[in-house]
Amino acid sequence: MFETKFGKFNIKKSIFDDFVGFEKCSFGESGDSENEYIAKFTYATFLSFVNFRNTNFYSGLDIENINLKESPNFLNANINEKYSNRETFRIIKSSFDKIHNYIEANKYFAYEMKKYKEELKGTNKTQEKLILFLNEKISNYGQSYIWPIFYMIATSIIYYLLILGYENNILYEIHPSINGALEKISSFVNNVSKNISPFSKILKAGMEFVSLVFYIIFASLIWQTLVAVKRHTRR
Repeated sequence: MFETKFGKFNIKKSIFDDFVGFEKCSFGESGDSENEYIAKFTYATFLSFVNFRNTNFYSGLDIENINLKESPNFLNANINEKYSNRETFRIIKSSFDKIHNYIEANKYFAYEMKKYKEELKGTNKTQEKLILFLNEKISNYGQSYIWPIFYMIATSIIYYLLILGYENNILYEIHPSINGALEKISSFVNNVSKNISPFSKILKAGMEFVSLVFYIIFASLIWQTLVAVKRHTRR
């Protein structure tokens, strides 16, 4: 099927015994706003190698129910993310992982996570939603190391301003009413924070709880930066 153009495309319950080539093909309509042109491989079975290199799936791709004996080749393929499903991206990600092309695999991992986030809408999985939301906003699922560094710098500035405010008693001057109950709460959470290792030895005196929160944020941002750098340079 080399350099073949398809409009609507749906292979269903078909078995291919030998090599199948869809290199430099195009599926669907460029700029199409509908999902009726999604290229679908419904229960299609490939007993040998299938090649989708340099192929454009303008209206999306659905290989959720495909049967593969060997990993397909999607090198330099262009897939409309909007109309493709999470399982499709997982299969493509796994195919790149198997040949150790981790850079391409990480790209499709990001697509997979975005689709998973969409699937969680309307569910009660608050923890998963929060993790995916933060991961996307901080580093785009490990695709960007610039944003985690930016957030570290911004967080450092905020932390420094809080230290200045504490050392100059600005908070107490603005809100003198906090000298009572709030001081007791502050003392309690600070004492609890002092007993949390390994941060206890580096917490700022009098601001132990605030310091603990910021150090946890810094640790998370550093981890996100390292993950993103590793995904861009992994061999």
